[in-house]
Amino acid sequence: MGLLGNVDAIWIALGLLAAMLVAHEISFRRAGRVRRESAGDEDEPSTGLESAVSLLLGLLLAFSFSMAAGRYEQRQDLVIAEANAIGTAWLRCDLLAPDAGQACRRGLREYTDLRLAIYEAPDDPAVLADLVGRSQRSLDALWRVVAEQAVAAPSPNGSLAVQAMNDVIDRHGERIAAYRRHVPDEVILMLLGLCLAWAAFTGHAQGWMGRRYRLGWPVFAVLVALVVFITFDFDRQKRGFIRLDATQSLYDLRDSMGP
Repeated sequence: MGLLGNVDAIWIALGLLAAMLVAHEISFRRAGRVRRESAGDEDEPSTGLESAVSLLLGLLLAFSFSMAAGRYEQRQDLVIAEANAIGTAWLRCDLLAPDAGQACRRGLREYTDLRLAIYEAPDDPAVLADLVGRSQRSLDALWRVVAEQAVAAPSPNGSLAVQAMNDVIDRHGERIAAYRRHVPDEVILMLLGLCLAWAAFTGHAQGWMGRRYRLGWPVFAVLVALVVFITFDFDRQKRGFIRLDATQSLYDLRDSMGP
């Protein structure tokens, strides 16, 4: 699941926003107190650091968002590729002997039902692991049907069915790998830490100047938390508000297979 994998994105964003507001307020008050105690000293020690941290935060937010959005897009493409592979294998079941062809179609219906069950299942590791295991066993049974037919009666048609089933197996492995791939923990830690550092440096700069931006800074902090929320939500396939919409292609395929 990765770092904070069991926490919804909305709570991560709200917790980060609260932490940034607290860090900003503490730094603001501390800088104001230090400024009053050092009357006559007009140098601002953190101006350059504030700008550098703000720039670095912007770059890291863009990098993290791009990474999470790219992986979300990859999952979308893999769902469509999986539906296409299953559809091709379904058609090529007709190239097998009648008994093998019927067994192939029954197996593909079962496998497609299991794939849809995975998309509809709650975010429960035990339930998901069971469904994935059943999907793998269904694929193994399908492969035996096609491979035995290809060995018993070698033909170009049998080779086409074997190739189609091999594509289904490949898409299955790619989907499992994509589900397990998340934004690295190191990037998450750096992103959250940099958000807090930015809030602290900004609060220090405003406290040193004795001027509080009562509207501008809180609004920008909310925007930063919103970007973090979307980044985490993109990175979670079964948690949060952003879900894969390409699964409709699998539902359409299952409808075409009949009862």
